[in-house]
Amino acid sequence: MRTFPAKYSSLDDIRTFVAKRAKRAGLKDKAIYAVQLAVDEACTNIIDHAYGGESNQQIEINCEITKDNLIIRLQDNGRSFDMDSVSTPDLNLPLIERQVGGLGVHLIRNLMDGINYQATHDQGNMLTLTKNRDVSRHLISSDWTKLSNLGEQMLNTKSLASQRDRIQQMVARLIDGDVDVWLDESLFRLPDWDEEPIFPESPSTDAAKQAFKSGEPIQVKENDRAVVAFPLEDQNFIMGTMQINR
Repeated sequence: MRTFPAKYSSLDDIRTFVAKRAKRAGLKDKAIYAVQLAVDEACTNIIDHAYGGESNQQIEINCEITKDNLIIRLQDNGRSFDMDSVSTPDLNLPLIERQVGGLGVHLIRNLMDGINYQATHDQGNMLTLTKNRDVSRHLISSDWTKLSNLGEQMLNTKSLASQRDRIQQMVARLIDGDVDVWLDESLFRLPDWDEEPIFPESPSTDAAKQAFKSGEPIQVKENDRAVVAFPLEDQNFIMGTMQINR
């Protein structure tokens, strides 16, 4: 989840943010561009209509990768509107005869596979956009994708040893392969911590180093084995890496 200022200058960062999530979900370039365009249009509408122009308000964006979909949720605290009242524009009419408005919603509906809008009094407005994943072409299986969300689970453990155990337990249930886990121990150690380091200062393999630096899954082949290195991330904060060889 990330929060962006409701300003037009935020749109570049927003497009980059959702493109990275779409790439992580295994979407093709055309689908990634469709996601970027739909989210850009939706955020522009939030700035223009929900907030009445640029402001110091926020747009909260959360991306979830499921087995079949990329789900993007956009939340704001501005004015709500009835999306069901927006009819499909007749694009065959001359420009002078077309109804005002509705093209943005029409564009989003055509770019995405699912769209849902909810307005509440206490939690603001929530626009949920869904893009289907082409599961038959994924380089990284759905089970492997689940492992990239381990960062949040790691925060619920009390020590590096227990974090390592939590990762190994989940991997054992999902993956048949050799697993190497590395955590950025500098993020966890307190100044008065006298225990010997558990992990080296950097990942031990090139693939893991690339995953840590880029924040993206890295897949290569070594000696006829598939190698995938994941960043272990929470709230855009990379806490370590995990490499799987099989």
